[in-house]
Amino acid sequence: MEYDFLFVSNSYGEDRSAALIACELRKMLPDLRIIGASLLSKGEAYERVGLPVIKGTVPPSGGFLTSVSAVLKDLPYIFHPLAFFYKLQKIRAKTVVVVGDTPLSLLTYFAQRYKPLYILNQAKSYYQDHRSYGRIEKQILRRIAKVIFTHDAYTARVLRSEGLNALFVGNPMMDGLTPHFASPPFPRPYIALLPGSRDEAHYNLIKISRLFPYLNQKFINLKGLVPLSPTLNKDKLRDLFRKHGWTWQDIKSPIPYSLVSKHKSELRLLDDYFPDIIKYSELVVALAGTATEQAAGMGKPIVSFVGTGPQTTRGRLLKQERLLQGAMRVCEYPIGVLKEIEFLLTHPEERIARGQKGREVMGSPGGARNIARYLINSTTNKL
Repeated sequence: MEYDFLFVSNSYGEDRSAALIACELRKMLPDLRIIGASLLSKGEAYERVGLPVIKGTVPPSGGFLTSVSAVLKDLPYIFHPLAFFYKLQKIRAKTVVVVGDTPLSLLTYFAQRYKPLYILNQAKSYYQDHRSYGRIEKQILRRIAKVIFTHDAYTARVLRSEGLNALFVGNPMMDGLTPHFASPPFPRPYIALLPGSRDEAHYNLIKISRLFPYLNQKFINLKGLVPLSPTLNKDKLRDLFRKHGWTWQDIKSPIPYSLVSKHKSELRLLDDYFPDIIKYSELVVALAGTATEQAAGMGKPIVSFVGTGPQTTRGRLLKQERLLQGAMRVCEYPIGVLKEIEFLLTHPEERIARGQKGREVMGSPGGARNIARYLINSTTNKL
């Protein structure tokens, strides 16, 4: 079978953006044959929208090789990219879209027999680093990419000035974030807590929870709300919270959530409602990747700190801080974090100013639709 579009993505955040673009393509041309492939996930985002998917393998590091121990743990998975390559080779597709980094793009280019690619690299930005794209990387992209869709307009301008065919038509990260409710469905005031989606998030949520006994000494009614990633294990979280002296109670109605409490501190853990939790929060404490950027794009100030695990190292967080251009602050844990939260809660004008910076960097919703429209216009004669 030959597919009209093959989407190849790195992992969870990229899978989501690819699936959103694929959905927009099917709205425009319902008969399109589309398949997804994810290198470092099981491709749940593709499955949720009814697409066939080539599933990847999730190594212990989650793809973040930041230490010798992480490399050693990943050794049994060393041949996974080669196995993924062979799976891609078997797929016949008219048009190939890579939502991911340059190594994945190069692997896909060879697997698809030197077919030029449409590439969306939503993880790289010249806001982060003026050397974001190296000289060799740009030479590779000139050869293999038909178009590079960028994270932001500034990055597209820089790449075009260096001779690459780069466009910014919106960031799909900001799509699909419509709240369920027109008014707050949860008691306010509250802080949104984003621990991440990988295994380290279980431990980072515990680290975040330790802030609340101190916060509640000054802000008595302040609560924490957590939109849990479906990749997290609730049984593991329950055991960890109980081990640290919190009680856990599952509430079934009107909105199902798990109530975690300790003295006067309360956290509510929900399986859904990410847009609602972010929209009505005062600010966000985040140790996540894509979700952090989405929260900033929704106009919320972000407070972060170095956590446990490879996704929340100081280096990665400082890159994210530069990317979000003042919407995010990385603070020392716990004193610096507590001071920053207190400052933001007592200075609403600062919350608004930082929120506006996040909106400006991340852009408005509609990126997935715009990319899909570009793909249709560029490939109609080939479909």
